[in-house]
Amino acid sequence: IDNGILEDTEQFFGDLSTSDPDVDLRPQRTTIRITDDDDVSVGFAGEFYVFSESIGEGSLCVYKIGATVISVTLSISGTLQNEVPFQETLTMLPASVRECVDFPILDDDVALEPPDMLAFTLEAETANVQVQQGSVFAAIVDDDELSVSLQKTEDRIPESAGSVAVCVLFENQFASGFNITVNIADITTTAGQDYSGVPNSLSATPGQNQTCFSLSITDDEIFEGEECFILSIEVPSDGIIMSTNSSNSCCIIDNDSLTVGFQQRELTVSEADGSVSITLERIRGTLERDFTVIVRTLPDTAEGFDDYIGGEFFLTFFPNQTYATFDILIVSDEIVEGSEKFDVWVVGGRFGSDGVIGIFVTGIVTVTITEVSVPTGQEFMVAFLNPPVSFGLDFDNNYIILLTDEEDGVSVNMTSPSGELTVHSVLSSQPTLILLEAVRVMSVSDRDKGILLTAPLSKSLSVFAVSLEFFSIGGLNVLKCEKLGVEQYEYYTVSVPYGGTDGKSVFVIAACKDGTTVTITPTQDVDDPLGSGDSVSAGASTSVQLNMGQTLYLSSLYDLSGSRVVSSEPVSVFTGDECGKITPDDSMDCDFLVEQVPPVSAWGNSFYAVPTKIDSSPSNTYKIMTAYNNTFVQYFCKNSDTEEVSYGSQRLAKQGSSYNFSSADLCYITADRPVLVAQLSSTSSDAFMAVLPAVAQYGTNYTIPEYSISGVFYDNWVNVFVSVRDYDPAKILVDGSAVPESDWMDIACSSDGVVCGWGTQVQLTSASVHTVEHTDPAATFGVFLYGLSPQDAYAYSGGLQLNNYLSQIGFAETQYTVHESAGSLTLMVHLLLGQLQGEVSVTISTIGSTATGSLLAGSGDYQSLEMELV
Repeated sequence: IDNGILEDTEQFFGDLSTSDPDVDLRPQRTTIRITDDDDVSVGFAGEFYVFSESIGEGSLCVYKIGATVISVTLSISGTLQNEVPFQETLTMLPASVRECVDFPILDDDVALEPPDMLAFTLEAETANVQVQQGSVFAAIVDDDELSVSLQKTEDRIPESAGSVAVCVLFENQFASGFNITVNIADITTTAGQDYSGVPNSLSATPGQNQTCFSLSITDDEIFEGEECFILSIEVPSDGIIMSTNSSNSCCIIDNDSLTVGFQQRELTVSEADGSVSITLERIRGTLERDFTVIVRTLPDTAEGFDDYIGGEFFLTFFPNQTYATFDILIVSDEIVEGSEKFDVWVVGGRFGSDGVIGIFVTGIVTVTITEVSVPTGQEFMVAFLNPPVSFGLDFDNNYIILLTDEEDGVSVNMTSPSGELTVHSVLSSQPTLILLEAVRVMSVSDRDKGILLTAPLSKSLSVFAVSLEFFSIGGLNVLKCEKLGVEQYEYYTVSVPYGGTDGKSVFVIAACKDGTTVTITPTQDVDDPLGSGDSVSAGASTSVQLNMGQTLYLSSLYDLSGSRVVSSEPVSVFTGDECGKITPDDSMDCDFLVEQVPPVSAWGNSFYAVPTKIDSSPSNTYKIMTAYNNTFVQYFCKNSDTEEVSYGSQRLAKQGSSYNFSSADLCYITADRPVLVAQLSSTSSDAFMAVLPAVAQYGTNYTIPEYSISGVFYDNWVNVFVSVRDYDPAKILVDGSAVPESDWMDIACSSDGVVCGWGTQVQLTSASVHTVEHTDPAATFGVFLYGLSPQDAYAYSGGLQLNNYLSQIGFAETQYTVHESAGSLTLMVHLLLGQLQGEVSVTISTIGSTATGSLLAGSGDYQSLEMELV
């Protein structure tokens, strides 16, 4: 039977038999052999294979056509990578129609290699096996990618540098050369004038780990400001990737300067004049194109729009122009205000629509607005909280300290809670100490404990209040009862959460004017401040009408921080703890903490903080209070010895909430909305609390008393903190002497240590009254005074201005996404806080583009600005 199946030779037997006994059979058996004449076909499954070198091994497959009942033996041979011979025997079982054999593939890290071509041959070792596809080729393809990056160059290149090396880095080896295209896009630079030496392309040769060229920087004598360009590279796409950086934004920093100055340093103008002219002079510096100087008014005692029409003014100097003049309108009103001042200073300048750059300025202009009217007076309202009594010794010593730097002194009227009027003559730089008893606000029944101080408005006067008991003292700088041009006045209290049964968290409100409506929203349950016997629940509000000198007392065994006080007229809000601890594990007994808080309209966004230095390891806690929902707070603290910067942030979701952090280093605190910051320090013998003045509320000079009692020694210190702009150690004088530059420590305003302020700690060793001043009248800074005795400690700020800080504008969104082909971007600017009293100019700038618009009072308080995208 011919069955068509490949088989081995087969055989069977034939046996002969007979029934006749007489027949002899020889032989009786014969053998029949069947030789197979069928065959099968085998061959490679394909003529060409492609493998990536990273897979580690390749596979060659052989097919069989035809049935077998025997195994088929095949031989595969060839040459692998690096000329390595390959020989493999493959056995195909009868049921198998396809079998594969693996061979190794070498993988390396070299990119841009040509394919390795391998050839393999198939032979049959079994008879009647026909090889139809007996040869095959395999290509081993390189799948390594060359990582290429443009080395990060200096972002800011000095014009005097001469040249800068620009390098392209190769992060692994490669086998084939290629060209790199170099591109440079001018933003504000001009090719050939500001730089040269940019090649069209760079050659990359195997064996290199980088290729570079030298960019030449032109050093001229023309004031140009910062000029920028973008350097980028392009590489072939096959087998090459940009690993990290394909472009660098670089700016050439001009080493030439422009100096401008005001012709007049002080100007006096009457309300009746209607305007004042101010002239700016270009003193030195060569210009090649028009340059615009930006001048801004800065309120002092005169307020913009109420007393003058201020803002920003843009003065263009042509290349050959020396002087530029502009006018500021003066507002004439019927309000008795006395002489008021505002300053005019140079913000910077710019070329065309470029970004603002700094220039040298010789001073500022102080404009004094005079009127015929006679000033009526300035007022302070004081109320005393109740310190704890130790060992049954009730001193009940309460002091008001009056200071002035007026050469002829000042006369101060004081009206006591009983209505008694006394007159106190305060001599120049000599403290007037007034001792008062039985004036403390100790319960809700103490309703008329306010003490009114009045003095001529034109005279400078500082008021400090101190309460003293055995082992306990608390002091504060008393703020003026000043109208700030707001519809209502808002205050938030500050205290510490740790006191328990040893002492209460308290705050006292004293009215400055008759008919003042006060609404109180406490954060804890409190007794009705009117003494009805009822209680006011936490979060509930109660309203009271007060006349001048009337007081309200609110207390709780729990922390009253964040309690809200809203009044129709200015009030004095005194807050703290009758006996509290800054931290729950404070080893010291609880202590008296007291401070007067300013209204929200006189808060700020930026603060510099210098730790106390009356202990070897001071503990300083900063309590940050917000009046707005969703306030973002950050701090950066730099260690002066290690240069390390610690930092943190918190988003305060609700008004009246607070955020605490502790640090022994110099700190910068910032928030996206106005906040109040209290500095609390726990010393070896006592604790104290003081409101930290915001940068927006800094003054120009301070006269401050240290507190001393006969027989008790206080180790007195003053901390001084100032912005980089106003930092000049030779001009900041403590008691007439400059603080050595080596005693100043820098304050970082970012995690990478960028310096934005300076601070120092000065020990006070002589006089009981101290002066801290800046000889530049345009400069402002903050002061914090504190002292320690073996039994107790005190602290108060040197003073703070009550500048209205409520109007703020900003971007409606913190991030925009736009396709780069759009060509322009619309950004929304809106009013974040407060109200606008007129037109506010708004400029948005980025590299190579600016957009300008205005916000108008009553226009919906938003503005869409379209900016061209480069």
